[in-house]
Amino acid sequence: MTDNKDVARSDSEVAGQETSSACIGSQDWFLEVLVDQVNGTDNAIGMTLMIGGLLVSGDMVSGHKYFEGFAKEYVGALNIADSEVADRVKSSLSGPGQKYLQSRAEQESDTVVPPIPIAFVHLRNARIIHPGGPPVPANRAVWWRGLLKSVDGFVLGKLE
Repeated sequence: MTDNKDVARSDSEVAGQETSSACIGSQDWFLEVLVDQVNGTDNAIGMTLMIGGLLVSGDMVSGHKYFEGFAKEYVGALNIADSEVADRVKSSLSGPGQKYLQSRAEQESDTVVPPIPIAFVHLRNARIIHPGGPPVPANRAVWWRGLLKSVDGFVLGKLE
């Protein structure tokens, strides 16, 4: 049988280690885990991030979904008449997203390959909310990519 005093000490030591390792400039390990669970999948989850006094709210998606969506929107904004050129531009911009799919496939196989470092969080249908003002952009939601180490805090769910 476990002594409750030992469990309490153990929990307190873990909490102390977490606090001391969460120094300024590092990224939240728990948010990193959540991003890793979405990367390489078709899943999306509502997330609101606090960054430097701003709120960024949207659907957290995999890096591959971000690059695909961003590339499609970028090519659309360019209004390229030649569909072959448009496809090449789209392919070159969405290409980096493939590493997220490859990393997930390697994690799920028996192959021992180090995972890609998780440094970015990707949001679809994102809105940026600043104190005392309307969401930006006001006319639509956007694709958003940000550094995990810049996130001050987060809540599950997106602001509507």
